[in-house]
Amino acid sequence: MADQLMPFVLEIEAGIEISRNNGYTNFSLVWKRQWNTITVFFIITRYLPFVLFPINTRYVFSYDLTASKCRSLYNAIGIVYYLGIIFAQSILTIRTWVIWKRGKFMAYSLFGAYISTAIVLLTLLSFHLKLTVHEAGLSAFSIACNANNDKSSKYLVAAFIVLAGFETVMLLLLLTRAVSDYRFVGYSHFLKTIYGDGLSFYIYLFGLAIVNIVLIFRIYPYVAKFDSPSPPAPQIILFARGVIARLDIWSTLRIAVQENWGGPETKQKSRWIASTIVDSFEEESEEPDDIYIEDMLLQIMADEFEVSLEDGSAESVAKDIVRMWLETKEGKEDSVRKFEELAEKMKGKRIEVQETVQSDDEEDWDDEEDEEGSDDEVPQLIGHSSAQPTKKEPEVDEDGFTLVKGRGKGQR
Repeated sequence: MADQLMPFVLEIEAGIEISRNNGYTNFSLVWKRQWNTITVFFIITRYLPFVLFPINTRYVFSYDLTASKCRSLYNAIGIVYYLGIIFAQSILTIRTWVIWKRGKFMAYSLFGAYISTAIVLLTLLSFHLKLTVHEAGLSAFSIACNANNDKSSKYLVAAFIVLAGFETVMLLLLLTRAVSDYRFVGYSHFLKTIYGDGLSFYIYLFGLAIVNIVLIFRIYPYVAKFDSPSPPAPQIILFARGVIARLDIWSTLRIAVQENWGGPETKQKSRWIASTIVDSFEEESEEPDDIYIEDMLLQIMADEFEVSLEDGSAESVAKDIVRMWLETKEGKEDSVRKFEELAEKMKGKRIEVQETVQSDDEEDWDDEEDEEGSDDEVPQLIGHSSAQPTKKEPEVDEDGFTLVKGRGKGQR
């Protein structure tokens, strides 16, 4: 009996030695050319994390992701992770089958269980990815993407439970065979080779599945609480729409955005201003008044666009915003709809701007005119200049707002 067992044991020992070399030695993979199914599976299992890393890094640390990009990256992470599991389990299944002497019954049983597990895992993963809701924004695991798993987490838990069950069966089969061979042959180097790596690999995969299940059950309630804030009230949404529309028709801000005074992120800043204003009404202990909002607008324009306003337009915008807040609290939509209609009419239209630059001599001349009682109006916007200095009276647009003028930064 020992003579019959010895060739089989030596064959397994040689195969596992090749697998070890193929799995952990690049030199062997490149130069020995010992290509077989196990070799290919080891390569894929080993290098898939290098594919997953850049995708996961972009998902976690990128600032410029939209909801659709967040979904695409999340789905890609799920698919790569699934492929890693499938190839790792294939190695697990093949090793178990070889250790059990490649029997026909064991082949049907093991590979049938493997295929069934792969199909179940793919189905559960598909449900999880489909039901996960994605939004752009801060979450517990990403600075750009917020994945709401309220309806999909149960499928992920079920997938790890199925995986842990499959790996438990494989581990028990390996242990059963190891105990049987140890009793028959006793301790030896080739038995250690056969079962040492195998047990480590099996226990690692099994432990990983158990850890994932525990983490989902223990940590997810806290993550869900962080990631899933209560939805905003309808009046807040209505008010936010009105604020966005009112800022869209504010000529001063439109000029600043149009002329790119706020730098590369100028276009996003108008929406950020709207968000800041809405947050102030939601978060402040005392309800903001028009003076508070006006000061906020003046400060933001100075900080973000390097513009000092003197035309009084910020006061008008602030009063409109406070009035909209009071109306939307009562469920009224008239002001919001009015500003949205105006914003729609003005969408895509450019404002013709001629900015002025004054030299020191011109400023002295203007001061003398002021002292003599001149009625000329002074420029309303101080901060930016054009390439060709001209002197021009302020213009008034169709909404009654004064088109403000600027001076070059070097002429302040």
